[in-house]
Amino acid sequence: MSNQAIITKRGDVYDTLEAIDRGGLSKELGAAFRKATLASLNTMKKSKVIVEITIDPDTKTDPLAMRVAGVVKTKLPEAALRASIFYPSPSGELSREHPYQRDIEDKGFSDTPHQNKIAHDPATGEILQEGGGALVE
Repeated sequence: MSNQAIITKRGDVYDTLEAIDRGGLSKELGAAFRKATLASLNTMKKSKVIVEITIDPDTKTDPLAMRVAGVVKTKLPEAALRASIFYPSPSGELSREHPYQRDIEDKGFSDTPHQNKIAHDPATGEILQEGGGALVE
């Protein structure tokens, strides 16, 4: 069998990958693939899994032998940072309060009874009248 036939046989490549580092490269590749898949799913951006195989003739001990090693690398998308809005003060401190927005004074409107006061039940989404009964049209 020629060297070309050995190199192009499909099974040999996968068998070799499985044998590198006693299956360690294959396990590492599987873990990287799952991690990249989840990162892409969570960010809706592309990921990359790169397998780098080094084939080095073993010139010191056996001229017919090859040292084969592999490394798995990933390029994962970064999740977007969740930002918060802050406003700088003249002294350089940050505050959540907008510097030009005034506070609304409580005029006591919430204590004023009103006949047609309507609220909504957060658990069911149902629109309610004052007193807790369902609004009937």
